[in-house]
Amino acid sequence: MHILRFLALCALAFPLISCNEDPDLLSDADMFAKLSRGSGIWNIAEIRDETISNTGEVTVDSVQTDLPGYYQFYLRALDLGVGFGDFPTALIAVGPEENHRIFEYILIIEPTRAIFETEAGSRVETYTIAENGREKQVWERYRVNSNNTINKRSITLRFCSLCRPYVLKSINTEG
Repeated sequence: MHILRFLALCALAFPLISCNEDPDLLSDADMFAKLSRGSGIWNIAEIRDETISNTGEVTVDSVQTDLPGYYQFYLRALDLGVGFGDFPTALIAVGPEENHRIFEYILIIEPTRAIFETEAGSRVETYTIAENGREKQVWERYRVNSNNTINKRSITLRFCSLCRPYVLKSINTEG
């Protein structure tokens, strides 16, 4: 009887002991679920542009806060020719509702980066996820210039549980 109990405890404990996963890391599906929960809308709280010199000096070029517009994350069905497939999608609405521009991208989301692509598969932007909170996300993009300086763009998104999407007037899928 004691041997059966011991074996049962070992069988239950073995998966827990052998699992070396970091509980803070999310899978791709968990990350998309976090972004798309509720209405899937995240307000653009701040866009910060900086230049980093080749000596490491950081110059803040611009900081824009509380911008009109939002990011919305949802699944979209696309015709694959042999059937339909659901794809994680990012809709970016920029500007006030009465005069907004809308861009829609296929989203490849991972726990540490977000990649925006057109339907044709052209990569538009890749962001590193610097802060991955339930209510706040900070995404960063780096570009190296010909003079060996680096342009850094940080986008801070805040989850909006009460937001509703704009009425779509037109969608720019070209980027």
